[in-house]
Amino acid sequence: MNTLNEQDWQRLEQEAVLENVRHAFVDSNDKTADQEPASPSATPDAQALAVMLQDQLEAINAEIGYNSLYNSRTVHYTSGMQALLIG
Repeated sequence: MNTLNEQDWQRLEQEAVLENVRHAFVDSNDKTADQEPASPSATPDAQALAVMLQDQLEAINAEIGYNSLYNSRTVHYTSGMQALLIG
């Protein structure tokens, strides 16, 4: 069970990741908006874009999971240290 602070922290982390993804797509669109594709085969189709997006989302979810695990281990370690110092 997460405390309110942990939930807020996780929500902020997720929002930051989503904002970074949004910026990546906006920046990518800005750079390519003035360029014509070299050929029709150079233009990625919707399926290829969906696969790339899915891969990116899986990587983002893995990173969020890692950060969550790291956060919970840090909280556990800190609690143990406090118990040793106080107790």
